[in-house]
Amino acid sequence: MRFPVTLLVAVVWLGWSASPLLAQSPTKGPAEKLFNGKNFAGWQKFAGDKRVDVHKLIYTDPFDKHIILTGTAPGYLVTEKAFGNYELSLEWRWHVDHETYAKPSAMPTRKSGVLFHIAGEADVIWPKSIKAQLAFDRAGDLQLLKDFKLTLSPERLDPKNANTYLRSHDSVEKPLGEWNQCVITCHGPFVSVSINSTLVMTARGAGVTKGRIALQSEAGEIHFRDITMKKLEGKPVDPEKDD
Repeated sequence: MRFPVTLLVAVVWLGWSASPLLAQSPTKGPAEKLFNGKNFAGWQKFAGDKRVDVHKLIYTDPFDKHIILTGTAPGYLVTEKAFGNYELSLEWRWHVDHETYAKPSAMPTRKSGVLFHIAGEADVIWPKSIKAQLAFDRAGDLQLLKDFKLTLSPERLDPKNANTYLRSHDSVEKPLGEWNQCVITCHGPFVSVSINSTLVMTARGAGVTKGRIALQSEAGEIHFRDITMKKLEGKPVDPEKDD
């Protein structure tokens, strides 16, 4: 069977043009659990005030097998290992009691976040790092703690806070008390954050590309579960250009 010359040329051209793209696309490894649902193997607890009982500040729910950070004092749960080039996925929700539902106007402040690329020792409130904000109604904002170097769009800069950048989409969180998903992707100098499958933040030029990861106890009781990581390999791709 003979094929038209134009068809053969088209096939060859498509194969040649696609190969660089395939080479650039990062590959993901299998999902690995960072929290086993039973205990804090691989993690360390820290409270800013040494008088605080860290085991009451941070503990696990024995029935639902998720992590509880009470938010009654500043602290965090931090990984023992440092990580780089990964896709981190986790679910979180804010604890809500019946009294809160009855009086929404009296709802307490709810602030927490995921600290990543922690530079140096994680024994201070707060360590040099990037914070993916999980504060109620602000999930997906980014904060640069202790002058962490990262390049973000100046249009996203919070006019009220020089180290905070605002997410690109609002109304991405589920109703208070329901589980949400946060995905943080770090590959080389690039960083991106998605909330409930919506990309809300991209950045590049990270001054540090590897570090420990921490879950914050700041204000209000927050729960975490299904914390997994996929390792990324291949050439890092700018998330804004990888469409």
